[in-house]
Amino acid sequence: MRSQTGFVADRLLGKATMLSLAGLLTFTFAAPLSAQDCPVNSGVHTICRQIGNAEAVSVTSPFGAYPTLQPTVYWHDDEWKIDMLPQSSPIGELTMSLTSKDGITKSVKFPAVLLVQVDSIIRSPGDKAIILGEANGTSLVFSIVDLNLAKIVDGSLIYHPSISPNRRFLIYNNWYQPHLGGENLFTLYDTLKSAAENTCGYGESNPLYKRNADALGGIQVYPAQSSCLDGPDDGDDNQDASDFLWSSDSSRVVFADVKSSILSLVLVTMPVGAKEHPKTEVYSFVGAENICSGSATCGYKNLSSLAFTAGAVKATLVGVDSSGKPVEKNLTVPFSKFSPI
Repeated sequence: MRSQTGFVADRLLGKATMLSLAGLLTFTFAAPLSAQDCPVNSGVHTICRQIGNAEAVSVTSPFGAYPTLQPTVYWHDDEWKIDMLPQSSPIGELTMSLTSKDGITKSVKFPAVLLVQVDSIIRSPGDKAIILGEANGTSLVFSIVDLNLAKIVDGSLIYHPSISPNRRFLIYNNWYQPHLGGENLFTLYDTLKSAAENTCGYGESNPLYKRNADALGGIQVYPAQSSCLDGPDDGDDNQDASDFLWSSDSSRVVFADVKSSILSLVLVTMPVGAKEHPKTEVYSFVGAENICSGSATCGYKNLSSLAFTAGAVKATLVGVDSSGKPVEKNLTVPFSKFSPI
């Protein structure tokens, strides 16, 4: 995944949503507020966003900012005001203040051993909040907070998180250190489900199904699991992938993956009902579409743009032919062409 220097998701006019090479990763559903309305944080960069009827401030420079005080980070809407208090960090535990529309204020404590800085707060459906922060300077962590209970109900160490436009889903790399050569394990978290329901994606009818209480949070959507107890190393070489691109209605997310010098698109369809599981499908660029056939290497840079359009995914692939001449291919892949894994 290349979240810091690679792809950036951006909402465009019309029905197409594009993924293209640009600067930092931003939320697709957020519009910036005027600069004069944004709090100033010493030692860390923050950005102000208007998200629906909410005003949010989040950190834009993750991994090791660690100012003297927890930076100003909050989410304010008509029903909840959620604020990180500026207590010392990372020495002591962090405290978040929750104020309901009724004026009742509660607090949530984050143990310093798990979280040394909160980077963003996103309110999700069901009166929950997704908290993203720093674990140790090389990893991120997310926590799910039940706002009514003022309690942390789930969380996990993660890499490269991406939140859906409707703020219900969180997709990320599970914590198996891909930057140290480990495998990318792409994982989905559904905030409308309980912690137990976000442990494994295989139904009770599967004899290999087992809820592992010690498992990292979320449902692994790619690569395929044969059981809920699969370890991180199954021999696949999926260590090079693009960032995540959400459809504007949050029903699907797509990203590119590279295995054995073959570039593929991975399409994950979100569950609708409480008992449904996400569905993962793959389309590989092979034969005449294999943009990597004339290249010494194949990677996420061979995908220059990605877009959702009506019933399909549009991709622009770049590479070189056998003579070294640059090649560009503009391809449209209907959802019906993706194969289940």
